[in-house]
Amino acid sequence: MSICPGRFVHSLSIQDLRGDPTQQTVLLIPPGGMKLRKAGEVSVDVDEQKAKPIALVPIGQMNESVLTVIGRGLREAFGRAYVIPAPLFHPDWAHDWHRGQYLADDILAQLGRLGLAAERWLAVVDVDLYTPGLNFVFGQAQMGGPAAVIALPRLRQGLYGLPDDEALFHQRAVKEAVHELGHTYGLGHCRNPCCVMSFSNSLRDVDRKERDFCPSCRWKLL
Repeated sequence: MSICPGRFVHSLSIQDLRGDPTQQTVLLIPPGGMKLRKAGEVSVDVDEQKAKPIALVPIGQMNESVLTVIGRGLREAFGRAYVIPAPLFHPDWAHDWHRGQYLADDILAQLGRLGLAAERWLAVVDVDLYTPGLNFVFGQAQMGGPAAVIALPRLRQGLYGLPDDEALFHQRAVKEAVHELGHTYGLGHCRNPCCVMSFSNSLRDVDRKERDFCPSCRWKLL
């Protein structure tokens, strides 16, 4: 059980980033700025209207509710509006038939070809990911940006024969999303077990850490 307090800030932004008028949806960015806490105390204003958003890119079929929850968590963590472009097709092109998994590196490469008008791009997939040398990954990122990806299947209780817990699943998804995007902003793994940037080798590690940055990692972001 985590002993670190968590927080949510609510917001939603949706638009088609490729400028296709046939796919255009409504962009909803609340007026004003976002306040980020520096070293747990000092508030810093961020003007979201002047900053490029974070693109939350669904690949394959996706439950809209989890995207909304992830987007809100990203807005709280990074002080950026988020946008959700039209979903991409199921990533058959990244499938490894021998392993029955999908190569995270291929998905990151595909993100880079989209040319999205965003500060960072986070793909969300509902398939099991791996990278060479590891059995699986919860997510993967390009250190220093701009692309990252997270996988949802191993974050669900049902995969392990346990009763479904949507709130816990959403909390895990936010943590992994913030963690991977943290890498794109240049943050490495943190030794503070409560920091969202601490390394997760298992779900126990994911549940132990919080969804926010420790004061040291927060300072590096600012």
